[in-house]
Amino acid sequence: MRVTALRSEMGLPPMEPRDMAGIMESAFDDFTEAVRFIKTHHGDYGVDPQRIVLGGFSAGGRCAIYAAYGKRMEASGVISISGALMPADAAAYLARGNGLPLPPLLMISGERDLDYVCAFAPDVERKFLAAGRHVEWVQVPGANHFYSCESQTRDGRTVFEVIRDSLTTWVSTVPSAVCTDNVKNDRQHLPMDWRDMETFSFGDSPDLADRLLELVLSGTKRATCWAESQGLLSAEVGKMMVVLDGFGVPKAILKTVELTKRRFDEVDEAFAYDEGEGDRSLQYWREAHERYFTRLGRYAPDMMLWCERFELVERIGET
Repeated sequence: MRVTALRSEMGLPPMEPRDMAGIMESAFDDFTEAVRFIKTHHGDYGVDPQRIVLGGFSAGGRCAIYAAYGKRMEASGVISISGALMPADAAAYLARGNGLPLPPLLMISGERDLDYVCAFAPDVERKFLAAGRHVEWVQVPGANHFYSCESQTRDGRTVFEVIRDSLTTWVSTVPSAVCTDNVKNDRQHLPMDWRDMETFSFGDSPDLADRLLELVLSGTKRATCWAESQGLLSAEVGKMMVVLDGFGVPKAILKTVELTKRRFDEVDEAFAYDEGEGDRSLQYWREAHERYFTRLGRYAPDMMLWCERFELVERIGET
């Protein structure tokens, strides 16, 4: 409404819906890039990348939701103060995150808030609950789109207290590695702190790193390879390393169980299957890896590869 009024005062034509959509998409992306920057440079600012909560008011709340659930930006929690999340978007985000860790969501809104905020919030809450995800929706009686931090909510707490309680719950526990059932015996071999381990990420882009990591966490991917010309990349049988997601956040500890050298055209169906990508066929492996190594400027039909099999030892940051 305010944007429309300003454009009218300035003698500008009304903004088309597609223009507003473009502005919001740009805002979502700006928000996401800002969070990514903080995560990348967390050491410069004294920030624990495992204890970041995303939040905002109105459009800022929508940006926080988009970054956390749409862009899958790692966060300890999300706070949306009178920021609308469309139920259709919520359903899509939840379906895409099926079986994966997603941050808890706190929604705060006024009883007489913007029409779409009032309409969307209860439906979004139902969808999160149905998907088994943590969500809390808190309403401020009699309030419109604007209310103070001292406004009382229906449960008797102030808005400030609601936010404080969620923040305390979300960031009070230090993230810890949780052992999977089939590798608990490896726990005794871990260093005192996984932060002492060397790190790496899969692929050559944040998106590919995330997609391959998902396959590892789901149990599908148990192998990887790289060009011999890149060296051993610190790998050795029995060694454990921390794998990062596309934003540089530690997600799991992997242990090398096999390390062999072979030509590209010598890779067999068993190894292609263990890499877990696509339909897990040898044909898919060859086509995908030819594209990958071509992007790196390293591909040749007879190029030598380091082929590694690994096991998932622990997940990091899950409770």
